[in-house]
Amino acid sequence: GYQDRFEKIRIEDILGDIKKQTFGLSEVYDLKINWEEQYISETVSIVYDQVVRAVMNIIKNAAEHTPKGGTIYINIQEQSGKLTFTVEDTGSGFTKEALLHGTEQFFMDDTSRSGGVHYGIGLFSAKSIAEKHGGRIYLMNSEKTGGARVEIRFPVAHD
Repeated sequence: GYQDRFEKIRIEDILGDIKKQTFGLSEVYDLKINWEEQYISETVSIVYDQVVRAVMNIIKNAAEHTPKGGTIYINIQEQSGKLTFTVEDTGSGFTKEALLHGTEQFFMDDTSRSGGVHYGIGLFSAKSIAEKHGGRIYLMNSEKTGGARVEIRFPVAHD
């Protein structure tokens, strides 16, 4: 069978890749990005392409649910042995239904919000990748923006 290859990756490299994709997406969707990062470890043990995909799924969701000219706040923090990506948008936020079921496979909330085509796999995929890495994903609404807030956490070291 196929084995996922966990590798020690420089945090600076993975954040650089995600940041580059995020700013490209912001141009497509006409959004502002507020990017903050704070970490102390040099490396993280991950399956590189999976973690990039998981974080970008969350950022793409935020972009699709934020009105043109809006802002996406991205904060990356290392705390208690975990690298946490927090993505907050200035869209309409999660419904009660989405807060309960948003990470389930094929869950689709009110599609009229985005105008895009959704298959209900972005947040499910992000959750699966986080769990495979020993991490978690959390959905909530942002007190700061009134929009959606998603946190995805990955342990810095993999056993």
